[in-house]
Amino acid sequence: MESHPCFRECSSDPSTRMTCGYNFTLEYFWILSKACYDCPNVTSDCSRYDCIAADGVKRAIAVVNRIMPGPAIRVCKGDSVVVDVKNGLFGEGTAIHWHGIHMKTTPWMDGVPGVTQCPIPAGSTFRYEFDVPIGGTYYWHSHAGFQRGDGVFGSLIVREPKDKKLVIYDHDLPEHEIIIWDWLASLSLSNFLNHHHADGDNKPRGVLINGKGLPPGFFDDFSENEHIITISYGISAIEQTLQAKGKPFVPLHEVRVTQGHSYRLRLISNGVLNCPLEMSVENHTMTVIAADGFNVNPVDVHSLVIYAGERWDVVLKADQPVSSYWIKFRGLMDCDDRFTKAFQVAVLNYKGVPLGTLPKHSIRSWYEASAPSDELQLNPLNLAPGIEGKYMTAAELSSVEDDDPEIITQELADHQFYISYDFNPIDNIRFHGPHVPIRTVRKGFKLYTPQLNLISHVMPVSPFLTQPESMDEAEICNENTVQLNCSEEYCECTHMLTVDLNSIVELVLVDRGYTFDANHPFHLHGHAFRIMGMERLNRTTEPHYIKELDKLGRIPRRRMNAPIKDTVTVPDGGYTIVRFRADNPGFWFFHCHITYHVEVGMGLIFQVGNVSDMLAAPEDFPKCGNYIPPVANPPIRMYEKPKSIVPLKNGTNPHHPQYNVNGMTTSRKPTSHSHNAGRKPGKKNAGEKTASVGPSMLCFVLFLSTFFTNNIHR
Repeated sequence: MESHPCFRECSSDPSTRMTCGYNFTLEYFWILSKACYDCPNVTSDCSRYDCIAADGVKRAIAVVNRIMPGPAIRVCKGDSVVVDVKNGLFGEGTAIHWHGIHMKTTPWMDGVPGVTQCPIPAGSTFRYEFDVPIGGTYYWHSHAGFQRGDGVFGSLIVREPKDKKLVIYDHDLPEHEIIIWDWLASLSLSNFLNHHHADGDNKPRGVLINGKGLPPGFFDDFSENEHIITISYGISAIEQTLQAKGKPFVPLHEVRVTQGHSYRLRLISNGVLNCPLEMSVENHTMTVIAADGFNVNPVDVHSLVIYAGERWDVVLKADQPVSSYWIKFRGLMDCDDRFTKAFQVAVLNYKGVPLGTLPKHSIRSWYEASAPSDELQLNPLNLAPGIEGKYMTAAELSSVEDDDPEIITQELADHQFYISYDFNPIDNIRFHGPHVPIRTVRKGFKLYTPQLNLISHVMPVSPFLTQPESMDEAEICNENTVQLNCSEEYCECTHMLTVDLNSIVELVLVDRGYTFDANHPFHLHGHAFRIMGMERLNRTTEPHYIKELDKLGRIPRRRMNAPIKDTVTVPDGGYTIVRFRADNPGFWFFHCHITYHVEVGMGLIFQVGNVSDMLAAPEDFPKCGNYIPPVANPPIRMYEKPKSIVPLKNGTNPHHPQYNVNGMTTSRKPTSHSHNAGRKPGKKNAGEKTASVGPSMLCFVLFLSTFFTNNIHR
């Protein structure tokens, strides 16, 4: 594929800056479409134009320019980017978010429907235009519905002029940009609906690396001594073997290196669901040099865990014998050995090894894809603080430089917010309305709602940034203004927190940890934050407990060289503390980066400054909203009367179940790790009795019915 003119050697000379243009066309498409001819049976067909082979399993997808991942944007620090997005999705709006780019001069280009822009209507084209003033590894993705999980994303790499005194690698190549993500068996919307309205699960079935991978169960019928092998001429042995076994083979992603050289790998997680990915390279160490686009003091690790929305830059030294090595990715949480055992591999081949060669030994299972257990791992799952020589958290990294050290040195922040969350057993009106209260359905149908401070966020109909006149105070709330007792009743609104311009804001993120052993990576738009602290206190915790510890001086904060990121995880049953300077006036989304969670309201909006402080969008910027004009004569409507539901035998009303979210204890903790949990079909919870009608009661009812009928007829 021809290289874009903006991919070039970067210079510090301002006169070399460029305006870089791209055309994006979004459309629904198909894995192994007719453009693939006989792929995967003929491996070379998988490289044809418009052929998206993925893992060789057919399914519908949403893509940009018929490639997955979508087109890479590779520019230099100081360039301007112009992207014309044509929405070819059938009757569906879209928007593109530029993940990690702060949009300080063009906040209306952040790409969040309802916050910074209207959705791009189907059939229309929207032009994004913005500057990239800082270098780093970023990416772009749809911020509308479930499109990101189905293929609407790609890398956005901003390179800087090389400083030979600081650079510790020889090469920074496009083929070493690696996007990883968990992969579903069908369109995300279909999976979401099955999970939220029925008893479908929300577990990814596989993992893809730059859009490639082996399908789940690939090795199921291989004997213990049978491996996939390759040769460099004719029809490869791997094709012959796989054809004989009836298995498809899609070429894996291949990273090529030259012995004695060092390479910058840019790792990007487009994680969709609760599936952090553990990454390691056989027989090689990695030197971590940047996190979410910000440089850190180098650290040598043997593996790292990547959460949804994170980006990590590592240096790989090709210091091993010339051969082939596996690059291993192993799914955790909902992808671990309790559930789908999802894993994937790519190949590291040294120069001198033929293209397409695979290592002589196979990685057959989730267990074999594990990283070395006795070596240092960065960013571990649900573990903080780290253990010397074994685990190191992101909070324990050190930034190379900080242009605003006051953020961490100031004793008290100007604003402090405790933001706690869990999966709450509440009657979410969207999934457990008056007809199906959560206490009246069996295990697989119970939906526990992820909320921030017991509130489900609802996106505004009109974007606050570009249509501030549309803001309705009655639709906006936070824990201090909400009128309901959200521990007992379902609360939803446009969840918003307001902070002063240029103030220092501290967020204490608390994962209460009662319902599931889960994990939530949080992403902040428009700003980067400093990680001040991180700790797992217990299996469960509460904000008031952490506040008490803080008063006693037992919650330490990093006061020097705190790492800078825009996406961070929170240990289950613990906290993560971050601070940022609110120096970018506007409305900025803060949310869990797991798609299903943000779509059901696990997010909020920060209003930074007054509306008068914010830059005004162009006069002809698109507008949208409700259209409900007055009518001359009020219409007559029929309102449905909710059908009554037989109360439970303990006397509680299923319309308003008697529970208190804040009063949950570990004794009430469901045993399932799934987003859906509760009792098993046909099995009663402890202390619960099922209302039933026995034979005696039936006879009595029949007697009364006959008696009254006969008397009426008379």
